[in-house]
Amino acid sequence: MAPTDKREEPGMDHPNHAAAAPRGRALVGTELAGTWAVFRAAVVLPLLIGAVLDNLIHTAPLLLFVGLVIGIVAGGAVVYTRFNSTVNSRLLRNTLAASGVAAVP
Repeated sequence: MAPTDKREEPGMDHPNHAAAAPRGRALVGTELAGTWAVFRAAVVLPLLIGAVLDNLIHTAPLLLFVGLVIGIVAGGAVVYTRFNSTVNSRLLRNTLAASGVAAVP
């Protein structure tokens, strides 16, 4: 139905799209792909560096496992910071909208 339709039926008192509270912004395709690429790099690069250093120094699996741990921690940090900024901005917009303050772009 068109937004100008003013019927007096139950359930027809919903605000139009412009007056509705903002729902926040989710990560979309390119942002998710970028997050995935950075996550892969954060996990794989320390792992490869550990493997190369193991071959040079002859400390077989030691530096490989160190690189794996560093990569997992770095990958977790990447995902946390990307999604945390999205969640925090969504919460901020919803709080501002609920309090009647103009929304921040």
